Amino acid sequence: MTKKSFKFKLLLFASGVILAGTIGYFVVTNLTKKKEDNPNKPPLISGGQDNEEEYESIFPSLTPSFVSQIRRFDESGRDILDQELANRLFKSILSRVNKFDGEIFFDYNINHSNRSITLYFKVMKGNDLIEAKSYDISF
Repeated sequence: MTKKSFKFKLLLFASGVILAGTIGYFVVTNLTKKKEDNPNKPPLISGGQDNEEEYESIFPSLTPSFVSQIRRFDESGRDILDQELANRLFKSILSRVNKFDGEIFFDYNINHSNRSITLYFKVMKGNDLIEAKSYDISF
């Protein structure tokens, strides 16, 4: 093996590594950018629709007027954040749910320091997760 052919093979190998690294960098940054463009879009879960444009959540969207109908106040005029509020929100949301097949599980978390409540929902059919949704409501 001559010195010239060794240098040529080394140069070819180094060029291939640099090219692969550059392509890999652009692929990763492009995928990350697409994910950051719409972080709140609900994920398509196996068993759901294949086309993102056709995806329709079974859960309703919440408006400030919806929440204002349910909230209660104490003597000082502050919102009461308790289990009763969570139950009233769950009942109201579940009464407006679109048709679904399976079981709905739900939970909540009250954050008194931020004056917010987070509601968590998931629809299961057997062992398959059909949809997951959370609502973060600040008062």
